[in-house]
Amino acid sequence: MIIERVITFFGLNLMNKFMGFLTGGMLGIILGYILLIILYEFFNIETYSFKLINELFKIKI
Repeated sequence: MIIERVITFFGLNLMNKFMGFLTGGMLGIILGYILLIILYEFFNIETYSFKLINELFKIKI
C-alpha cells in the first residue's frame, strides 16, 4: 500500500514534468517564430535565424 503510493507519486511527478517540458517547449518555439515574423514584417529585419527557420518549414511542408 505504501509502495503503491510512492510509485504513483513519483510517476505522476515525472509525467507532469515531462508534459510541462513538451508544452513549454512547443509554445516557446511557436511564439518565437511569430515574434520573428512580426519583426520581419514591421521592421524589415531579415536575420540568419529567420532564414534558417523559414527554410526548415519550407522543406517540411
